[in-house]
Amino acid sequence: MELSEDELVRRSDGRIVYPWWPKEKLQNEAATLKFVAENTSIPVPACRLCTKDGLLHLETRRITDGVLLEDLGPLRAAATESVEKQMNSTILPQLRAIRRHFIGSINENLPVPPPRIYGLDRRIWPQIRSEKDEFVLCHNDLGPQNIFVHPETFQIVEIIDWEFAGFFPSDFELPLWREVVLDDGREMYDAARPRDLAFFGLKEEDLQDCAVKPCN
Repeated sequence: MELSEDELVRRSDGRIVYPWWPKEKLQNEAATLKFVAENTSIPVPACRLCTKDGLLHLETRRITDGVLLEDLGPLRAAATESVEKQMNSTILPQLRAIRRHFIGSINENLPVPPPRIYGLDRRIWPQIRSEKDEFVLCHNDLGPQNIFVHPETFQIVEIIDWEFAGFFPSDFELPLWREVVLDDGREMYDAARPRDLAFFGLKEEDLQDCAVKPCN
């Protein structure tokens, strides 16, 4: 949901850190959930957008038949192995079969570059297009905190948090479900970052911190 200014994070010097396109992320997630539910067998929660006190909210169905992969304790290794098989046999093939000739959101009007690429840089960037449908639908955050499984069979019952989903090169979808500790995911991001920036024709020094002040 969108946050009021009183709820926003402040840096140590008191400056407010403004969320990265909060309304657009909610709109992107709603559009993606609807599309995935209608066009694949990937389990996703039902949702609806609503406005409360002038702020946009995304309401999703409560999940009662699954447990987060990250919360399975001693069963997590076996569950991760099962999730790996399901990702490769069912989830990823369906996502990669959905292709477009442009990068970004299913809703072409929304600006949704992966935050791991641009970090705190909020500038508007040109949309990359190709002559062929070479970009595939990516979730962009398939970590154990976003995958619900049945606690006994380890069948995937819901995949949540599609706010960063969109069409990108297939290797943008990192195998984050494999992470055992948080640093594993960070290492995957760090290893992929130079390659991902190069796709956009960028280097680290090209980026600016726009979280607390406008960028040029």
